[in-house]
Amino acid sequence: MRPTGIRFVSVEHDGCSQRSREEAALVRELYRSLLQQRYVDRDAVERGLSSDDVLIVAPYNMQVNLLKNTLPEGARVGTVDNSRDRRRRW
Repeated sequence: MRPTGIRFVSVEHDGCSQRSREEAALVRELYRSLLQQRYVDRDAVERGLSSDDVLIVAPYNMQVNLLKNTLPEGARVGTVDNSRDRRRRW
């Protein structure tokens, strides 16, 4: 079992400064894997992770748009700037 929290995963690619299909494919696989995981919440109830439990942050809008087209409907994806605006719902 992997520890919780933020994770960095390096992806090899060349010439992709604002959008990377290689990264999007890996994020899709990680996302699918996460949605098959289970955890125990603060009330000691075990449940499966849902799309509401996963937040994907990308540095560029072009990558966000690619991820939104790559991931299943309901995936929460945004930029770092989105995460700073607490009023915005991903």
